[in-house]
Amino acid sequence: MTHDDAVRRMKNRLRLWGFPADAKTTRLHYFLKLDDPDQEPFVSMQFQCHSAAVLRPLMARIYRPRRETSAFRRLYVAQQERGMMSLLGIFDQDHAAAWELGIFVSHAPGIFTGKWKTETAQPLMELVPTQTAGTIEVLVNQAYRSIGVSYPERARTLGVVWGRFLRDLETELEDTAGALVRELVESLERSGETAVTDVPMTAAA
Repeated sequence: MTHDDAVRRMKNRLRLWGFPADAKTTRLHYFLKLDDPDQEPFVSMQFQCHSAAVLRPLMARIYRPRRETSAFRRLYVAQQERGMMSLLGIFDQDHAAAWELGIFVSHAPGIFTGKWKTETAQPLMELVPTQTAGTIEVLVNQAYRSIGVSYPERARTLGVVWGRFLRDLETELEDTAGALVRELVESLERSGETAVTDVPMTAAA
């Protein structure tokens, strides 16, 4: 497997799963050398989003239907979807306001020592939102007041929805990175290879 093959596989999967695989700001970082005694394989992503066009596919991925979903999970997903759509409706009216729902996912270099996904492992990626749950509540209140209404409870609820979305996205990022690693490792093992052939060190694309 070459570097180009690995990147193509990852981007195809990410595109299918609703991530902004083709955006100019998206970067993939990986280590794929199966016989390295000190470092297990990993994949991490770096990207940013600040519009409904990017957030909606991510929402669909995070809150996708799953097998054996409990009634509580279905209710939770429905509440999150309604809340996120409300937030998009408030902040996606113009380009400047859309940045309030911005998210930057960064790769954290230098933390990949020891075994990957152990109890003491560092996170593969860092999620940095433009706004926290608390500041979203304030901004929603301001947006409502700008049109002459006041819904403090609704604003508080939407702040909670945003906080939960960020938490759910962090979990999805970990799951996605793990899925990409498993697929690439299995492909290498099937072909009898132990590493991406033309990239001996940690690579980015």
